[in-house]
Amino acid sequence: MCTPILSQRGGSVGDAGGAVDRVLNQLLTEMDGMSAKKIVFIIGATNKPDIIDYALLIPGHLDQLIYIPLPDEASRLSIFKACLTKSLISKDVDLNALAKYSQGFSGADITEICHQACKYAIRENIEKIIESYYYRHNVKSFSLGRVSACTRDR
Repeated sequence: MCTPILSQRGGSVGDAGGAVDRVLNQLLTEMDGMSAKKIVFIIGATNKPDIIDYALLIPGHLDQLIYIPLPDEASRLSIFKACLTKSLISKDVDLNALAKYSQGFSGADITEICHQACKYAIRENIEKIIESYYYRHNVKSFSLGRVSACTRDR
């Protein structure tokens, strides 16, 4: 993603001493020095096209902007399936319903939802395993806190 690089110069607060501005200025300098004989393609992606520096949008720099809309329901379903191909999914999870109710979500949003769901499932499964272990071994309570080596502290 190139949003930080393409943002308007001078508006980058806290960017390590103007590094973003220097990179953008160098990119513009390189683009100005290209001759018509060279064929160069620069491809970038952003989810914030409104903050692209106007100097990049003049003819001869970035000649064409292509807007890709948010995914429709069928595309969202495909994104869910692609993100969850390597994950075990419970039979009660309805991917069609998830695709239906995620209208307005981008592919990145759906990917993040899938990653978070996997993390929560792993955490929940680990907790169940720990509880099962202590139940089987008849341990009344447990703490994951500090364990003392001193016998009087036990």
